[in-house]
Amino acid sequence: MKNISKLATAAAAAAALLFAACNSGSRAENAAKMEYGKQYRLVSMYQNGQELEFSGDTASVPDMVFDSSKVSGFAGVNRYFGKMEYDSKTGAIKLGPVASTMMAGPGMETESSFLENLNNARFIEFAKDSSLVILDSLKNRLMVLK
Repeated sequence: MKNISKLATAAAAAAALLFAACNSGSRAENAAKMEYGKQYRLVSMYQNGQELEFSGDTASVPDMVFDSSKVSGFAGVNRYFGKMEYDSKTGAIKLGPVASTMMAGPGMETESSFLENLNNARFIEFAKDSSLVILDSLKNRLMVLK
């Protein structure tokens, strides 16, 4: 019985090491994919684990552009801009404060959700198709941009 217990403990430790090694490799790939100056356009957006519907009208689709210390873009009606700190080793991101122009128009609901998610962003990951995935502090998906 002691041998089975030791074997199970060793198997669990090996699995944990393998998982950690796989995770650290994907983080290294993540860091190499951040493209400063690239316009990332919103593909999908989530709140409380549910995908939100938004207008597919190309004129009102939110986007995001990063540079080494700033984020800016179009939120659906207004332009926004703010500070950014990005840790390429961990994928951690800190945005804000974020400010925006103050126009009104169709698409304000999408814009409001987009800016709320932007304020809740804590991590960035990259999908295999090079989509930028923005996550909250619990690593729940907030937005996907491409």
